[in-house]
Amino acid sequence: EGVIIDTLHKHRNLVDAIIINAGALSHYSYAIRDAIKAIYIPTVEVHLSNVNEREPFRTKLVLSDVCLETIYGKGQQGYLDAINKLKDI
Repeated sequence: EGVIIDTLHKHRNLVDAIIINAGALSHYSYAIRDAIKAIYIPTVEVHLSNVNEREPFRTKLVLSDVCLETIYGKGQQGYLDAINKLKDI
């Protein structure tokens, strides 16, 4: 968690957009959520699996409300969709 937060802050002036798959941290890391919100960089959250078809606790994604979009259930295609979404902004 700390490495992700440090990386977001360290590179905030070097990137135009972010694609993040925070894995299980997506369900409870308000610290990562706050870091994404603080840096004002368009961010797309990606999950390979469909979180809505998994355990109930996985349906809550605390990063989603500070991300431009959340893509899930598309496997690796989700990353390409995220790139396409970000290049259009």
